[in-house]
Amino acid sequence: MNEVAHGCTEMIYQRCNTSGLMSIISLVKEQIIMSRKYEPEFKRKIVRLHLEEGRSYKSITAEYGFSKTAVSHWCEEYSKECQSISQNNPTAFTEADLMKENNRLRRELEESKKEVLFLKKAAAFFAKEIG
Repeated sequence: MNEVAHGCTEMIYQRCNTSGLMSIISLVKEQIIMSRKYEPEFKRKIVRLHLEEGRSYKSITAEYGFSKTAVSHWCEEYSKECQSISQNNPTAFTEADLMKENNRLRRELEESKKEVLFLKKAAAFFAKEIG
């Protein structure tokens, strides 16, 4: 948020600390963030954090200071962009589909690693019991 907007919201907050006013301030901050112009590549980076790495909107907003609405909107825009590309070429996987699949496979791999570790420990335990 720019310094002027931040100063105004702080002044309003100090003078009138009510829940209704806080929601108005929150909406104003969100509109300021949404009205900023970000490069498309930067937006894609944020979308990839959500789709590829599986990060929640909350963790992304905490790190970068965007509103959840902004990140959600960018993900929606990206999804629509990928859908229009896939409509032009129905046999091609969209980048978003590939990122989702990659994320699913990463989670599956992590789960399999945990299972293997558990089975190794169980085998060692039973080997001690038998031997």
